[in-house]
Amino acid sequence: MIKFDWVNFFERIVSPIYQVGGLVIVTIFVLLLSVIPFYRFITLEPVPPVFSVTPKQIKEWGGSATEVTVGMSIINFPKFDPVNNDFVVDAIVWFEFDSALVSLETIEKFSFDKGEIINKSISNTKIIDDKFFAQYNVTVKFSSTLAFQYFPWDDHRIYLTLTNKFVSPSEIIYRSYISGFIISEGAFVAGWKMVGKNVVAGYSESYLDENDIKKVVLNPCVLFSLDFSRSGAQHIFLIFLPLFLMFFLGFFSFAFREPNLIFSLSLGSVTAILSYNFVIQGMSPHTGYFLFSDLTFILFLGLATTGFLLNILFLHGENRSFWIVVRGVIYILCLVALVFIWYYLLYKWIVV
Repeated sequence: MIKFDWVNFFERIVSPIYQVGGLVIVTIFVLLLSVIPFYRFITLEPVPPVFSVTPKQIKEWGGSATEVTVGMSIINFPKFDPVNNDFVVDAIVWFEFDSALVSLETIEKFSFDKGEIINKSISNTKIIDDKFFAQYNVTVKFSSTLAFQYFPWDDHRIYLTLTNKFVSPSEIIYRSYISGFIISEGAFVAGWKMVGKNVVAGYSESYLDENDIKKVVLNPCVLFSLDFSRSGAQHIFLIFLPLFLMFFLGFFSFAFREPNLIFSLSLGSVTAILSYNFVIQGMSPHTGYFLFSDLTFILFLGLATTGFLLNILFLHGENRSFWIVVRGVIYILCLVALVFIWYYLLYKWIVV
């Protein structure tokens, strides 16, 4: 019976040629696992509360509310910065209504929640099919509640809410349709592509006393939403590719026997990953919760530290054959753990 030489087997496993093969295999698995999350639109943004106007409510309000059709045409995004939640949009806002029932002065008192109208033109008016049509060129600076848990795989749904704080839905009811929400072809945003849009008309509620539900202010509003996903993988590669290279650099020290070289490579890997975290933080949004990039940093740091500690034990261990086997086993387990945890983070946390 031929006895299998485990020491020789695991010593070959960590040799340069086999480590290059391991690098190629792991890279292929990671890229394949990353395809679906990259092409799938995934967002966690909460929807601002907009309540639909029902016939029952119209009856309770007296049944005399005037319907006003609202539309918007987005011309350009002079500023589009999701990381700092800072947006500026050039747009045309228009209203169609019965001038005998509501005045132009009331209509033009519109505003935007979480936004500021920087510029607003005088109204351009005309009559269309017995309806009064008024349009305004506006520049709006606004913010939107964004979720960054999946950064840098993050897609975003950006909300812009048009409202009128000077009237209630018992006086004016906003109506809006997706056909009246236009995005100009010139509204280009570097690094992002628009993949969807939606519009919802209704009313908002603002409570003045949490203990008295009767003290509530109702205002008509229209919620415009835009879906944006990253247009390329540059951001993802810039964050994760260096981490992969630093990780494999540390485990490449397993292929050598020179103590100084082993120590330098494994310690250098840990140090490089720690230092690169400052680069990642500079590219990441500032939040109070963990991002996908934070979790992957912890993963790579943990694996690199494991390799460093294992090298310390290998250099100071008395039974060299035993530590060769242990080192080979840990190396294989780390590669498997990297692929498995990458899969878990992408498909159990993001793709659910």
